[in-house]
Amino acid sequence: MSNKLRNNFVKIFLLLVMLNVALTLKAFEPEADDFENTFQYNLYQSWLKKGDFKTNFPAGFGNKKIVKSFTDKNGRSVQVEYDWINRKITDQRESLPVIFFVEDFSKIKPFLNFLEGFIYRLNTVDYNFLQEYCDLEKIQIEFNGYTGAEALNLLWESSRTKRTEIKPLELEVKDNILTFYLPIKSGKTIKFEFPVEYDIAKALQSIRRKEEEKSIPIIEDKRDDIVEKKIIPDYQIPVRKRTPEPDIELLPEISSLTLSDYVKSYYALRQSKELLHNKISDPVDFLLAEFPQREIREEGDIISILAPKYLDDFSCEINVNLVQDNDGINFTPALNYELNDKTVKIGNNEEIVMNALNYDEIEAIAPFIVQLVYEHRAIGSKLLNFLVIHDDIPTTLIMRNGERKVFELNSYANLLLMLGNYWQSHNVYFKIQEVTKKNGNIELQTYLIAYDKDETAADMAEIMFHLDEEFKIDMIMMVLHQGNDRIDN
Repeated sequence: MSNKLRNNFVKIFLLLVMLNVALTLKAFEPEADDFENTFQYNLYQSWLKKGDFKTNFPAGFGNKKIVKSFTDKNGRSVQVEYDWINRKITDQRESLPVIFFVEDFSKIKPFLNFLEGFIYRLNTVDYNFLQEYCDLEKIQIEFNGYTGAEALNLLWESSRTKRTEIKPLELEVKDNILTFYLPIKSGKTIKFEFPVEYDIAKALQSIRRKEEEKSIPIIEDKRDDIVEKKIIPDYQIPVRKRTPEPDIELLPEISSLTLSDYVKSYYALRQSKELLHNKISDPVDFLLAEFPQREIREEGDIISILAPKYLDDFSCEINVNLVQDNDGINFTPALNYELNDKTVKIGNNEEIVMNALNYDEIEAIAPFIVQLVYEHRAIGSKLLNFLVIHDDIPTTLIMRNGERKVFELNSYANLLLMLGNYWQSHNVYFKIQEVTKKNGNIELQTYLIAYDKDETAADMAEIMFHLDEEFKIDMIMMVLHQGNDRIDN
């Protein structure tokens, strides 16, 4: 690779690393009919008013919740979680940082949800949202030397004209009492005490019922000029007109499109996996045809697809198991990884550090990590048809090439197959940059580079995977950056 090529690529890569700074896309701005009832909608409006928030910030969509980031007037990031059922927002919380560790975070998560809901309601302009949220007969609240209702009133008065910002929470467990300390950035601390046996999940359900009783359902206007039916594989849902639907019958040829135009034209088209099991006579010849610039190495039933790393940091190595039976040939990810302390080693000395996780968590997600890596590196080849999974995970795709545009897809597999059709003449490099935990949930920060085989241009993506309490992906966000500039060798 020439120095000019390397230097230009490094500049583009630095842009990729900074993508998260530029996510100011109008991704999701809830309107009245996005909420289950008027109480939730008014709660949202009151919270926006207190923080003087703009709403044009990106959101990530999962099966049971939406995560949306806001920026306050001082440039600080505020992350909010919205619970949603049947595509309606049913509750709202501000995400709070924690600095404590517990073996089973699932037991603490409902208490944390309660505290995050409390801070969200504290940061509204209407005391009514906060007043009946706490059952002060079961929960002890203390603030500035006062307890109970007096502490709640004092806290509200001290927060009336400005938002309350919380530093990382601390937890103390003693004498069957859970004590949470919520340090305020102004210097004071809110203290909550819960009996260990307190059924906080049931209490949250009771709170939600009381809030529903004070509300009325929101009825959507189903006039044709307001709501349309958007066809999605296997089912239909009503969606307000926001993005024009492409005319599937008039789709242009892929070869004539930029990546951005391709995504815009094809994102709503259902992609299908090609069934190749009975069409392959020689597995090695098949892989050589799909990866003509790679070395194919066999060792028993494991086949390795090898090539040099890119910039000594990005690998495209794929290791698969060859399975031959009466139904034909199948390839599966080779799960021959090693665990060394808190590092997962795969393939040819590739290491993924997971210091943020405990050992049980690492053992639980290690096989999935290997699958994820090889699945992405197979994009652009027919091997992807064997390795692709994640068929039903809602995905937010943010396309950037000067302008920014958001697409919401119901299947991550559909997105990978779509990109695979466009990147057929590319080498795809993929790495897991960082594995972190936030509020007890694991998040993976990853990078993908699709470099054309002439090494003249690269498209790049930053992909965030959010895992639920059962270590299953429940939310994906991809920021896709088109390589506009052609780079001369």
